[in-house]
Amino acid sequence: MSRKESLSFYSFKNTNKLIDVDTFHDIKLNRGKKGRHEHIGTIDEKYPHKINIRVYKKDLNEDNRSHCRWKFIALPNNFESIIGAQEFLLENFDRLNKELDIVKKYSPKDWVGYKGK
Repeated sequence: MSRKESLSFYSFKNTNKLIDVDTFHDIKLNRGKKGRHEHIGTIDEKYPHKINIRVYKKDLNEDNRSHCRWKFIALPNNFESIIGAQEFLLENFDRLNKELDIVKKYSPKDWVGYKGK
């Protein structure tokens, strides 16, 4: 992470009854500008806790969503607690950032066929 980038974690209650999760645990990347917190992933609420990170696809046709340039991947690590997953990310984010093409700024332009400005 650069000096201006840092990770933060947000938890909030689920209000959608169609999703079988009580609480969401978001991973945000603070980009150094006030109010610029980009969602880069989640931590699963249910044990074993897994980290899911949004990355750019190498090939648009590698899944059934060819209209989108990114996907979520689950890191192979399992964690005993959400705090353990957060500590792992804080310690290893620089390495993960080099190995994975993490989506740091989400834009509608990430959708294939976007016609906006």
